[in-house]
Amino acid sequence: MNTNNYKERDSNIELLRCLLMFMIMCCHIKAHGLRFINETITPMEAFMSSFNWSGSVANYCFMLISGFYLSSRKFSWRKEGKIYVQLWFYSSIFGLYLYLKQCNIYPQGLIIDSNSVPKIMDKKHLIASFLPFLTNQNWYASAYLIFYPLSIYANKLLQNLERKEHFNLCIILIIISAGLSSIPLQKAFDPDYLIYFFTFYFIANYIKKYNPSCFNNFRKNLIISICLISFFVLWANGIYYVSKCIEFVSNNYNFFVSLIINDLLKVITAIYIFCTFRELKLKQNKIINLIGGCTFGIYLIHNNRTFKHYMWFELFNTQSYIESVYLPLYCLSCVVILFVIGTLIELVRQKFFVLLKVIINKLFLEKNINKFNNS
Repeated sequence: MNTNNYKERDSNIELLRCLLMFMIMCCHIKAHGLRFINETITPMEAFMSSFNWSGSVANYCFMLISGFYLSSRKFSWRKEGKIYVQLWFYSSIFGLYLYLKQCNIYPQGLIIDSNSVPKIMDKKHLIASFLPFLTNQNWYASAYLIFYPLSIYANKLLQNLERKEHFNLCIILIIISAGLSSIPLQKAFDPDYLIYFFTFYFIANYIKKYNPSCFNNFRKNLIISICLISFFVLWANGIYYVSKCIEFVSNNYNFFVSLIINDLLKVITAIYIFCTFRELKLKQNKIINLIGGCTFGIYLIHNNRTFKHYMWFELFNTQSYIESVYLPLYCLSCVVILFVIGTLIELVRQKFFVLLKVIINKLFLEKNINKFNNS
């Protein structure tokens, strides 16, 4: 989360951050920026849906990165405050823009489909934008703000775990978070992202502490990662073509696309992708570190709960390409453009906050000097 000290960052991990953010944006443009209105699944929809896995896998990787570094750093309320201020800054700016321009938005939390009806930005949603944590304007940021203080106690538990206990704890957490939560019709273990943070915290630190042989070979990690990614893409497209031949598969299309094994495979895929870049030998690169330090800002910019649908449907007008054969190319172009613009915006915000801090410190210093001289 820290956006400073670019030279001290591990460039291999910062490169991974950039890739992960790109993956998340590719997933989000399908999830939040496209409405397929056909009654039956089309080849184009099946193809676009075959990349839905990328969002979950990328978020799991981000959690692994957080867990990997948090175990060796002291908790700081100052850092907690900086993350909240960054979340509040983007949320409030977007809220004001949408309210002042009287833009069309979609009700918060709504899954966009052909029946979704936009509404004008009102005072209720404006107030929600100024309370981003309480109104969950960004689920990942909100979950991290809760998890970060709790990591103090996770660190203490980590220090007292034997290797076997540590391994067993990882298995139990994986079963709860990625296994039981995927069983159809049950509600007792619905996805709770806070438990995912703890799951990947202990997994990352098991890898960090014991460096198991199954994860310490770059070439092997890379091959397994590519195979797992290929499986997700082929599975989603394969189910579509099988559904055209078998009625039972067609009637239960969504079930087959999101089988329980897929959730477990996402966890495994995230671990191997993380380990691939952990073993990547990459020299310090200031540009990569600089861009990597902007990824959290890019996330807050493009995935704000109130702003995101307006951004995709109104600014990028993604729906106008829904029937075009160039839809994947257009979506890819939108993601690249948004990634670049988001990086520039976040860099400007960082510079602005540094300048603001200097001004405040200067005013505070002058006030204390005057107070001292007058005493």
